[in-house]
Amino acid sequence: MRSNWTKLQIVVGMKGLFLLPALFLVLGGVEPTTAQSNAKDNETLIKTAKILEGDPFAANAEKLRPWGADYALDNKEFGIIMCDGPFLETILDVDYQHNFELLAQYVMAMAAFKLQNKEVKDENVIQLAGVESTIRVYLAILKAKPTARFRRMDAIVRQQWDGYLKKTIEDSKCGSRKPEPIK
Repeated sequence: MRSNWTKLQIVVGMKGLFLLPALFLVLGGVEPTTAQSNAKDNETLIKTAKILEGDPFAANAEKLRPWGADYALDNKEFGIIMCDGPFLETILDVDYQHNFELLAQYVMAMAAFKLQNKEVKDENVIQLAGVESTIRVYLAILKAKPTARFRRMDAIVRQQWDGYLKKTIEDSKCGSRKPEPIK
């Protein structure tokens, strides 16, 4: 059985017009495989999201990233919503060589935020935390590899710097959605 992270890599690796619908087909029909989180794995997820946010090319990133993304996607306690719209379309763009790093960070950061802020129920706030963490990863990628610039991601960074990112997320109306089982 393939992990949800592997499924995401396959879907993101596909080219063509049906990328987003394919993503939601892959993530829409199988119950999460982890029935319940445990304190040790939760703490590891939080640390993994933080480590990779600061250094997306850390020595153990190739092992941490798939584990963290799988744990976040498979755990039904998190109820991760991957909100469609300009941001998700950007990080799913197969023409950018680091889209897997961005996508995994988005998922892990939202789960880590939910673990650290259990009282927050506003999905827009959770989405903003995931997007801002992903922006930090993108900027860390650029610091390590200045030629890894991606115009679509630059536009999202500009929205943050100009103070419009929160409004963009609110306009995508993720807050009105309910988590669905990951398929």
